[in-house]
Amino acid sequence: CGPGHALLGKTRRPRTAFTSQQLLELEKQFRQNKYLSRPKRFEVATSLMLTETQVKIWFQNRRMKWKRSKKAHQEAKSSKDGETTKQQSTTPNPSQNNFKPSASISNQESAETPVPLIEASQSDLRKMHESESLYRPYVV
Repeated sequence: CGPGHALLGKTRRPRTAFTSQQLLELEKQFRQNKYLSRPKRFEVATSLMLTETQVKIWFQNRRMKWKRSKKAHQEAKSSKDGETTKQQSTTPNPSQNNFKPSASISNQESAETPVPLIEASQSDLRKMHESESLYRPYVV
């Protein structure tokens, strides 16, 4: 923002530097509950000598940080699971071979050969359910 910005409207409040005691209490409240009610926000703000707005914004920012870390943890877990699945699929294991060719072809579903299942992430399952046509391999 340029030097003329203050003339256009409200001036920005300087960044709040929370004390370690305030941060400890805010983190404690966050562990108990991700959202504060108005009375609880007032109580926390007055006990920490902060404004309600400061407490509200801290909780908003903390929830976003929590969601980002949760998402990163899930992605790390799914990529780890994906590498494990990839390693298992590249290493042939005769005991895990579920494919058995049938001598005769039948129109009955019970005669179809079972196809080995691969673990899918929640997003993969969601995409599969959202698509209109599901892929079903033709087994001969």
